[in-house]
Amino acid sequence: MTCGHIFPEENLPAFADNSFDFKQIGSSVFTKQELHCDFAAIKINDSASRDCDVTFRREDEQETNARVYEESITNLGFVYKFGAGSNLTRGKILSPEHYFSKTLIADANRNSVFLVKGFGGPFCQDGDSGSLVFSRPKTVSQTFINIVGMVFGFDANLIEESNETAQNDVIYSRVVDNESRQEEKSSSSLVEKKEHITMCFRLRPALDRFEEETRESYKFKDDLPMP
Repeated sequence: MTCGHIFPEENLPAFADNSFDFKQIGSSVFTKQELHCDFAAIKINDSASRDCDVTFRREDEQETNARVYEESITNLGFVYKFGAGSNLTRGKILSPEHYFSKTLIADANRNSVFLVKGFGGPFCQDGDSGSLVFSRPKTVSQTFINIVGMVFGFDANLIEESNETAQNDVIYSRVVDNESRQEEKSSSSLVEKKEHITMCFRLRPALDRFEEETRESYKFKDDLPMP
């Protein structure tokens, strides 16, 4: 699994970088490049599959099972990701009531797209697209991790606007380009937050779309007994 913008078409070759020795390991069999489903699936060649490590690991690198998380993300606590660009990072899902982008995250996508702010640094950087975002369950026996979504982009400049005309003085944030930012500074009160915000989409809708359109089934490790 990875992001659709990395594989804009089906039947494109996929390569693995092993000590600068690029080797084709498979090809794309599914791709979507929509905001709430920037998702692609790669079919791995049988020869390469034998060398793949498909073990899920927690943030402490302990082996575990995994399941796709379908419940509310409001009180998940910390989330993590292992990325090709920045390796392991920790973050917190931002409240959708206070942080959203009018252009990137429309109301129709609120349940499929979420934003993450990193702790101790950015949650992602270039090269991290396609990283799975996960959290630990709030149970005594933690035999699995919750796969919440996938990283598909970030914005390093978040603008917070105080909308004095809104009821209850609602504070909201949005991502804008430089031209729009200059235009709006003259008409409203803007405070630049200089925050590095990661954009992610929920994984379940993307997987359902994949299964529906390809008629292929999938399983995560929690569907199987522990080795």
